[in-house]
Amino acid sequence: MFQELRLDTMKEGRFLAAGEADFHRLVQRMIEHRGNHPGQAAGAKGKLTLEIEVECVQGGGYAVTAVSKLKLPGRPAMVAWPVRGDADLGGPTLFVPDEVETTNPVPGAESPAISEG
Repeated sequence: MFQELRLDTMKEGRFLAAGEADFHRLVQRMIEHRGNHPGQAAGAKGKLTLEIEVECVQGGGYAVTAVSKLKLPGRPAMVAWPVRGDADLGGPTLFVPDEVETTNPVPGAESPAISEG
């Protein structure tokens, strides 16, 4: 016995179920991403692509390939704002604060403890 090919009948319904599961994972990961990176989440994107290919094969038959592709945002880049100074052994180098700053640093700001070389 056969039934009409539809998304909910492909692979005995597993394709549609997998797509639903991937969609749920996408939504959950985007919520987690905003929670983990509140100041940097704006503009982050996740994407679920359902790709279905119908191919005519030898002998007059058909092949249907269905793939669910999930793309999630990665961790935002970590940005440091070092200042230029002179190393103990001489020569210019870059320095960052010893402690983690709780405020956003200003790009190019000079640290009072480091002189411009």
